[in-house]
Amino acid sequence: MKNSYMMLAVTALCAAAGLAEAGQVTVWGDRFDSNRLSGENGTFRGSTGGEFKIQVLSGFAGVTGTYSDTQGSVGLQPGNTFQAFCLERNEYIWNPGRTYDFSVGTGAIQGGVGGGNPDYLSGKTAWLYQSFRYGTLNVNGQGSDSANSRNYDYTAAGREASSLGLQTAIWALENELSAGVGGDVSTEAQVLALTSDLRARAFIHAAFTSSAAQQADALTRVRVLNITSLDTHGNLVFGQSQLTMIPLPTAGGLATIGLFAVAARRRRLA
Repeated sequence: MKNSYMMLAVTALCAAAGLAEAGQVTVWGDRFDSNRLSGENGTFRGSTGGEFKIQVLSGFAGVTGTYSDTQGSVGLQPGNTFQAFCLERNEYIWNPGRTYDFSVGTGAIQGGVGGGNPDYLSGKTAWLYQSFRYGTLNVNGQGSDSANSRNYDYTAAGREASSLGLQTAIWALENELSAGVGGDVSTEAQVLALTSDLRARAFIHAAFTSSAAQQADALTRVRVLNITSLDTHGNLVFGQSQLTMIPLPTAGGLATIGLFAVAARRRRLA
């Protein structure tokens, strides 16, 4: 996953499917008032992270209309939107409702607290986000909290707490909570030590118990939406990179990816 050939393959897939890798989106803080989007902190947000609502204005920013995008209040919003979580803690969404330019890739540009530029997405994070989008993030029997609070709750009463747990789990897995901790934070015990949130700990445990095949499958669909804008002086500003999903590659798309990757390797070796 962490190599240039995968990046080239993603480009080939988007080209083969006729999907633009860049365009514009509006990012909302996901507070719903009279069924309209507004505000910084959302009904489904328990932190400065997700859930965010991404409204696609142009280009292909990701798949819309999955389970997470249609449940509860989110289903009352305009079409062409999807629910997202962010990857970086040291970049922000300024003035939610603002329009951003975007590009789709396999890693977060700038890399956040955890570093790496780009900081490539982990299979565990991809699996958690894909499960959230499909409504299958069910982790009963894991963690130490009560059974009713461990699955992702899409109801109005429970969604904010679930969003806080999942966002915290994603930040922990992406090394966004490990600044100043020192040493390796790659094992389950080390990642769990980064948070006391019981839902986050249950989601982290579920991610570590997901199989390599499940993570690889998620990485074929889950991507990073890198967003930028210009400040009042015309300087480029990076916003919080968001998670998104792309369609499954078709047989023709897979063939194109294979040919493109072979050609790229041959050029590199030449």
